[in-house]
Amino acid sequence: MPIARDLEFLSLHYNIYFGVDLVGPWHQVFIIPALGLIFMLLNIFLTFFFYKKEKFLSRFLAAGNPLIELGLLVSIALITLLNI
Repeated sequence: MPIARDLEFLSLHYNIYFGVDLVGPWHQVFIIPALGLIFMLLNIFLTFFFYKKEKFLSRFLAAGNPLIELGLLVSIALITLLNI
């Protein structure tokens, strides 16, 4: 059984029809958490920006942020399980 730390390239995407269809260097795994941080900071900024003008939009952005982060967490967990 291969261990991910010994591999130069990791599987980054799995398709049920074709199997592994995207392979890349190990550092590309960190793109998804970086996107999560960018989305979170952008949503927090927009939530505070729109709070005085549009409270509904502010609450919508605040409620949508955990859903985005949960989706990214699931994708990182699946990539981790794919490479173990």
